Amino acid sequence: MSKEKIALAYSGGLDTSIMIKWLKDKYDAEIVAGTGNLGQQKEIENLESKALFTGASKFQFVDLRKEFVEEYIWRALKAGALYEDVYPLATALDAFVNETQNPVTGLVRLKLYKGGVSLLGRNSPYS
Repeated sequence: MSKEKIALAYSGGLDTSIMIKWLKDKYDAEIVAGTGNLGQQKEIENLESKALFTGASKFQFVDLRKEFVEEYIWRALKAGALYEDVYPLATALDAFVNETQNPVTGLVRLKLYKGGVSLLGRNSPYS
């Protein structure tokens, strides 16, 4: 009998890296980590090796740039979508795309106890 498979949206950060091990142990399942490329640069380096090192059985990297632009960004712009009913969504989409280019770093403190995980604190120079 084969193990169940769990798909995890994987960022490569501490939280999703810990989740691979936790899900694998808690559910005795095979973990398939996946990341969608929306245009980010630095965050995609070494993602596959990180995911496999922390216990994922497979890693999928899906290029979603074209679909994201065609199915979401263009449609929102053509519709004149507004953010908070005031700002053109173009501003928010631009901020989102720019944010995907920023580095993510920081410290996360977790408590692991009897198969559970609790966030004790987090700190980042970017938040």
